[in-house]
Amino acid sequence: MSTPAKKTTATPTGSRKSLLRKRASRLAASQALYADALTDKTTKPAQLTAEILASWAASKLNDADDLPHGIQPETPLLLKLIETAQEHDAIIESAIDTTILPGWKKSRMSEPLLAVLRACSAEALAYPTRARAVLVDEYTEIAAQLLGDDELNYAHKAFNLLLDDLRKK
Repeated sequence: MSTPAKKTTATPTGSRKSLLRKRASRLAASQALYADALTDKTTKPAQLTAEILASWAASKLNDADDLPHGIQPETPLLLKLIETAQEHDAIIESAIDTTILPGWKKSRMSEPLLAVLRACSAEALAYPTRARAVLVDEYTEIAAQLLGDDELNYAHKAFNLLLDDLRKK
């Protein structure tokens, strides 16, 4: 008679952990840009970064299940995304305006959707050689955590349109 296998919890190692930390940074950047939009975009990038990292750290300490707290964001990537989003706000907002599909308007978009679009745009501007497939896949995963089905379907198409527009500039 064999004994049941002991259930183990796998922890990501090496490059897998690095990829998860990058995804956490993208999610945290989207959350920070959402918070920034609610405060009229007046908070400095370093302060937004510190606030979102503190929130993630508190979530980990309190065993809250509201964030993927086992993997914390990479501070340099998070800060770069926020800085780029703020620095290139006019370019990003213009690109978002050009992605609006028939039947949609910006006022209909939720702030979480806009925040994810802004984060994706910021990464495309900060890292112009980053592969389109990586950006679309990563931000679709982020959007899936924050948006409903209608907005998620729109977001997937919008990421491609955003990248087309931003890479022309």
